[in-house]
Amino acid sequence: MASQDSLTDLHATALAQFKFIAETEHDQRARELEALRFQAGDQWTEDAKLSRAGLPANASSGSPAVPARPMLTMRTLDQPIAQVVNQEHDADLAITITARDGKANKDTAEVIGGLIRAIQTDSHADDVYSWGFQRMVGCGRGYWRVNKSYANEQTGLDQIICIEPIENGFSVYRDPLPKWQAQGGFWEPDYTFVTSDLLEADYKREYGDSKLANASDSELMEGLGDNAKHWVIEGKAGKTYRIAEYWWATYTPSKTVDGRTVYTRTIQWAKMNGIEWLEKPQEWDGHFIPIIEDTGNKYNVGGTTIVEGMVQPAMSPCRMLNYMVSSAAEKIGLASVSPWLAVAGQLQNYEAWWNQANTRNFPYLEYNATTEATGQQILPPPTRNNDEPAIQAFAEMISLFTNFIRSTTGVPDAALGHVNPNDRSGKAIEELKMASQQGTSGWLTHHARAIRQTGIVVVDLLPSVYDRPGRVERIVGKDGSEDWVMLNQAFVKDANGQPIPASQAPPQMQQAKPPMAHMLKQGQYGVIVNVGKSQQTLKAETFAGMNALAQAAPELVPRFADLWVESMDIPQADAIAARIRPPGVDDPNGLPPAAQAQIAQMHATIQQLQELANKNLADLKKTQLQETAETHRTQIQTAADLQQHRADNETKLAVAELGAKMDRLALFLEERARLGVQANDNAQAEHDRAHELGMAAVAHEQAMQQGDQQQQNALEQGAQGHQQALEQQASAPDQAGA
Repeated sequence: MASQDSLTDLHATALAQFKFIAETEHDQRARELEALRFQAGDQWTEDAKLSRAGLPANASSGSPAVPARPMLTMRTLDQPIAQVVNQEHDADLAITITARDGKANKDTAEVIGGLIRAIQTDSHADDVYSWGFQRMVGCGRGYWRVNKSYANEQTGLDQIICIEPIENGFSVYRDPLPKWQAQGGFWEPDYTFVTSDLLEADYKREYGDSKLANASDSELMEGLGDNAKHWVIEGKAGKTYRIAEYWWATYTPSKTVDGRTVYTRTIQWAKMNGIEWLEKPQEWDGHFIPIIEDTGNKYNVGGTTIVEGMVQPAMSPCRMLNYMVSSAAEKIGLASVSPWLAVAGQLQNYEAWWNQANTRNFPYLEYNATTEATGQQILPPPTRNNDEPAIQAFAEMISLFTNFIRSTTGVPDAALGHVNPNDRSGKAIEELKMASQQGTSGWLTHHARAIRQTGIVVVDLLPSVYDRPGRVERIVGKDGSEDWVMLNQAFVKDANGQPIPASQAPPQMQQAKPPMAHMLKQGQYGVIVNVGKSQQTLKAETFAGMNALAQAAPELVPRFADLWVESMDIPQADAIAARIRPPGVDDPNGLPPAAQAQIAQMHATIQQLQELANKNLADLKKTQLQETAETHRTQIQTAADLQQHRADNETKLAVAELGAKMDRLALFLEERARLGVQANDNAQAEHDRAHELGMAAVAHEQAMQQGDQQQQNALEQGAQGHQQALEQQASAPDQAGA
């Protein structure tokens, strides 16, 4: 707990820092204020306003009132600025998280990216970023903040991270001498103030117990001294008290490396007014000040930092354009009453009337028919000089300064829809628009740096804010899909996709898929911002591309008509596409809607069967294996019987064929013996040959029978081995359960 003296000294330091910022940035803030007013239409300087203002009538001199001269304002910057702002609307600046060391992992990096996208979605960060971007483009600097708040009563007392806009950029007072942070890759201030100005009555209602609310004017002046103008403001609405949130960095020696002291940087936060602390200093969770500056074009001129947006460089040509348009309008308006030519003294006593003859329509004008110089000679009335105004010269000057505006903003006419007759082709116009986007892409580059810093601040805060083990959070994918994860604790997902602690999950669920764990305090993660096109822009480009394809190959339209309709920005586009989708053409999920419904129902049935199987896994598996073994045994026996039957048939056929041959041979020998054609020795040789053939047939039959017996034995052994393997597999779950 800091002592009262140290708190008093710290408050004095804060006042000195605030004064230093206010004085250092005085000129920069004046330039930003001028640019914002100029963008809003206040484009004439105070000197020009005075010189072109009218004069009231002068009763003493008898002169009538002098009307003001034209001061036309051509808001020629609205379109170029809108063009650049719309580029930001059409862009998709996606934050990607990467693992930076061995303790970090890819899965947790994706979860952190999903958490950031969920935070951005819940905070409406697109609107927050756009507000800061518009101010940056207009005057050079825009702001937003990363903040902490408590979740609603349904989610308990957990804190959440949110991204909030800072509407008034002048409320931010940032250290004008920031330090480069190598860890984050951006310029980080050592202290920053975000102020709020409250009317005296509002302040006393909210902070009625503070010293400031009960201090007299003399006590205020004595306590604030030179700082009074920064903290107590006298305005048209009365006295205003300023309060401020104050962030500052502290550096604590942590270790010595190579003779150099390494410091640990921590961030402190407090709320204060000009004479006291409203909320005492306390440590901020992160290591960075959570105020994000979206910076435009920055210049360091002799140690002085100058920041500009699109408006400042274009102010001079815009003012000259306004002057030329106003002068041309004035000249054209007065062309019908050209200058008068009169003799000296002819308008004496009537000068005030004739001085306004070219700006007002009088019913009559008097003049002197004689003068002292001419005596009694009657003079003709004054005549007009009918010289025409130089309208062509004005038109050329207006065109010249219009081109200056285009060059300073980087947005050509083609990008604004003003097509040059020499650039009528679509290709030429698209090339000009592409050149315009390249010329103004620097603003998106600046913006991407600020969003990357936002991601770094959020990643730095996550381990401290989302620190409770078992906390369940929603994450958003790059495609907008949603999922739920558990943080800082191992978990698995149930059948509905909801995370539950791994320690509470059934063993079957843990075996189905290994538990996951996303420990936010382990590892370091980097932030990358990719500048792409928004989904709406991609959809529009898809529609344009399909239009071109339909024109080039109309015969292909029936094959992609449903996709063409889906890319149209019309009501019921998806419903129309579903009705005209060609038969047999799958949707992005792979099947027609009816088939998808059936598959979904089948998946649900399978899920139910799986749960039932998990409950009776051992018995069911054993029964199934026994049935499978019996089926296999029956199939093997049937195959063996069939094989035996085939062998028997082949043996019988062979024996029959051999017998037929033997019979024919015997008949032949008998016939030869009867006829006496063969000698006895030859008959004996034939008899011996017949005997050999008979013996060979008997040997063949024995071999066939032996082969059949061996095959039968092999089949029976294979069936027995298969049965043993199935019985061992069936008993495995029982052993695992034991």
